[in-house]
Amino acid sequence: MEFKEIISVTGKSGLYKIESPRQDGIIATELGATKRTFLSTRKHSFTPLDNIGIYQVSGDTIALGEVFNKIVEQGGNRPTAQSSADDIRAFFDLVIPSYDEDKFKMSDMKKVLQWYDVLEENDAFEEALSSNSEEE
Repeated sequence: MEFKEIISVTGKSGLYKIESPRQDGIIATELGATKRTFLSTRKHSFTPLDNIGIYQVSGDTIALGEVFNKIVEQGGNRPTAQSSADDIRAFFDLVIPSYDEDKFKMSDMKKVLQWYDVLEENDAFEEALSSNSEEE
């Protein structure tokens, strides 16, 4: 499974794996579930994880996969999405010291931590990271 196969869906929590594209949407499976779901393009927008980046002060973006690699490098000492805002901000100051505070908000930081946990819990994390780094 690659980052381009894993998507975030507006209006839905969690992450989904694309099973099959359709003319008016996609058939996807939520990570950790087995039931396939039809998601309509009329109701939802889909964003593959490989298209997501974090804005930096320099104006560049850092790819989400690279952010996840930096989180791995920090080891097991990371906050959860339910941790205090100060703990989360301090963690991302270590992981991405040059992130743009005006564009990378607390809600985005929590979402990154939630996605990290979902990928890790479903054994999709290392596979997606390794396949993503092979393409670069």
